[in-house]
Amino acid sequence: MLKHIGTRTSALLLILIQACLSKADIPDLWRQAMVFPIPKPHEWKCQLKNTRPITLLEVIRKSLVKLFYNRLSAIMASHDVLKGGNFAGLPGGSCHDPIITLESIIHDADINKNPLWILSQDISKAFDSVDLTMLRFALERIRLPASAVKFILSLFTKRTNRIFTAHRSTPAYRVRIGINQGEVISPLLWVIYIDLLLTVLKNEMMDPYVLSIPSLIGSLNSSLDMKINNLVFMDDSTLISSSKAGMEFMLSITEEFYQINNTSANHNKYMLITNSLPLTSNSSLSPITFNLDLSSLNSVPSITITPISMTTSFRFLGVWFNIKSSCDFVKKQLKRECCSFATIIRPAKLSSKQVVYLHNAVLIPKLEYRMQVTHLSESDYHLITRSIRSVVKHKANFSHSLPNPILFLSQALGLINLFAHQRQCHITNLFLMANSSSSFIQSLFIYRLYYIACTIALLASTPFRLLHTELSKLLNLSLIDGRVPLFECMTPKAFKAYFPILRKRKLFYLSQLITPQGTHLIAWKAYYDNLVGQRGPDRIPYWYKDIQQATTIPDSNNRLLEKFITMPTIDSSFYELEPCLSSPPTTKNWIVTLDDLGSSIFGKQLLVQASRGTCSIVH
Repeated sequence: MLKHIGTRTSALLLILIQACLSKADIPDLWRQAMVFPIPKPHEWKCQLKNTRPITLLEVIRKSLVKLFYNRLSAIMASHDVLKGGNFAGLPGGSCHDPIITLESIIHDADINKNPLWILSQDISKAFDSVDLTMLRFALERIRLPASAVKFILSLFTKRTNRIFTAHRSTPAYRVRIGINQGEVISPLLWVIYIDLLLTVLKNEMMDPYVLSIPSLIGSLNSSLDMKINNLVFMDDSTLISSSKAGMEFMLSITEEFYQINNTSANHNKYMLITNSLPLTSNSSLSPITFNLDLSSLNSVPSITITPISMTTSFRFLGVWFNIKSSCDFVKKQLKRECCSFATIIRPAKLSSKQVVYLHNAVLIPKLEYRMQVTHLSESDYHLITRSIRSVVKHKANFSHSLPNPILFLSQALGLINLFAHQRQCHITNLFLMANSSSSFIQSLFIYRLYYIACTIALLASTPFRLLHTELSKLLNLSLIDGRVPLFECMTPKAFKAYFPILRKRKLFYLSQLITPQGTHLIAWKAYYDNLVGQRGPDRIPYWYKDIQQATTIPDSNNRLLEKFITMPTIDSSFYELEPCLSSPPTTKNWIVTLDDLGSSIFGKQLLVQASRGTCSIVH
């Protein structure tokens, strides 16, 4: 509506907005609002608690608040003001980030058999329970200017609401607590309001779940590990721990916060999922009591919750998960959605193009969201969408024997292939993770890269011999040590071109090409002579030159750069020796070797056999 006002009206509107911002106040008429109660997806039984009240506000007021929100949120996002880790409220926030994080946690716990406790909290009427005095403290905590605090609080003071009903609007009533559900800035204010709780949970961790960076050996820096104890998107709070004691510790903190802020937490709707409890004989779990720490701020001694079975799926931000990583529930759900869509569309008087449009624009986005963490085979998708293909062929008057790929051609009907679409979505999500500006998502992406790398190299790093395979002729496939992956010290072009060769030779880390002293890169001649299966000439390959150029000091006899030097991997009696310089076979060099006790033995070359990589020495 504001886009179509005239120039004079726009100038007057600008004067009004400037006056509101300079005085940090709004007109009294803007404090009057209408509330429209939207029923929840079940019988409301004349109970307001079964509705979602949405507040309808003045358009000009919403435009002013939108302008204020855009400026404030951009500053807070660029300076990383909020430390709690709420995934909502600020520009760039997405529910996809906590969803893929929970997927990684469940997958890690299932594969590594780690204990996992997940508790989903339910906060009743989150926005309506915000105390304005505590909101002022929360705004002052992040050092918001006094004029900005005054302007924000003026939006929610001295206000009145009227409610739409089936007959007429109710008389106006005074609103004394809470923030408007339909206000533009309300989501950001809630994130600021609850950030103190999330910051305390983040700083005072007890038994969080740890996503450890996987490695073929256990020598990677533990500082890369991700410690996670909560996933929060707006008012949807989920606590995560690796023990019951850790969950009790977090519940004690949250109860203190809820009571001091007069926030209502519905314990009856708390949902608990864990893999640390055995099933009983009747496949049901007994209630679990969490004993909380009593204090002047917490009067709740305990919370009793009945966990759901490990075979039961649960919902998180609209996506269904299973703690055993089972996809059966999601498969049935997808098939049910497709069958329901086909049942509604089949009797309707619609053309084939209209059906395809509804499928592509309505059904596919719905299925795409639910399949964010589900990976099915092409045959599974074929069975799920069978009813859709049947309806489309029926509407287009095609024979049922028509090959299905014709339906997916853009030159024909252009029906979206669910399997191809989902594969494209997973690739897009991976691209978004790789380019995310969030440090948390960047760490999660690095974790996934290491996991993929170690999974690929797993067959070549197991400490046992694999039968009936021709992966390698080496008997010992285990790595003794591993530091600095080779992809970090090679150019992307060289690593991509020579990755098959490196994998064939079981080269994954730079430490595999470093001398025992940890100060020099092993000479190519020494490495080549010790290969089990020598093939071809011993000329220096390009991949070795690429590593040598990136890791060593020029003209220093392969001495490593300071950042690549490592501690010796053998006992401390090992002496620092310089590798021998390459020289013609006719040159008789003095050579220093070490005996079993670490003592130096001096000798001189008598005979050099380059073809065998040996020489005769006299002492």
